[in-house]
Amino acid sequence: MKRLLALSLLAVTPLMLLGCSGTSSDPDGDAEAQREAIHRTFGSALTTAGEHASKVAGDGRWNLCGLETQGVEYLASATVTPAAGTTPAATVTAITEALSSNGWTTSKQMSQPPWAQLEQDDLLLTVQVEKLTPEVVTMSIRGECITGPDGWATSMSEEPEPIEPS
Repeated sequence: MKRLLALSLLAVTPLMLLGCSGTSSDPDGDAEAQREAIHRTFGSALTTAGEHASKVAGDGRWNLCGLETQGVEYLASATVTPAAGTTPAATVTAITEALSSNGWTTSKQMSQPPWAQLEQDDLLLTVQVEKLTPEVVTMSIRGECITGPDGWATSMSEEPEPIEPS
């Protein structure tokens, strides 16, 4: 019986982590609202990051999510080049502190490797030293998984679009 309970929990846990809560009654409207919210919020975060960097470049795109019923989530990411004479680790710290003073709440943070996760308006933003290119910092934010009728998710464009600091 204990094994059955453990196996049941293992089967349900990934679904809980994905954040898919059933099919949306207005997937197109929900998707556009998510895209606009992320562009606005991430654009503001990029402006903050730009105050602590020599270069910031970001874009967003739709990403497939979900297991049985595929959905989409909007994913935005940016590459941040630290200012001259500043280490990537110091840049992560400076951006995290600046975002915290602009209404973001730090939910998780590690010093080695430098990494922080911040929350605002049900969105999670990650700031970290890039693993493959440790001389830069990356920022990323993603929305919740939105599901629609069969085939709807695959109709969403996965082409990246630029997100400008705002």
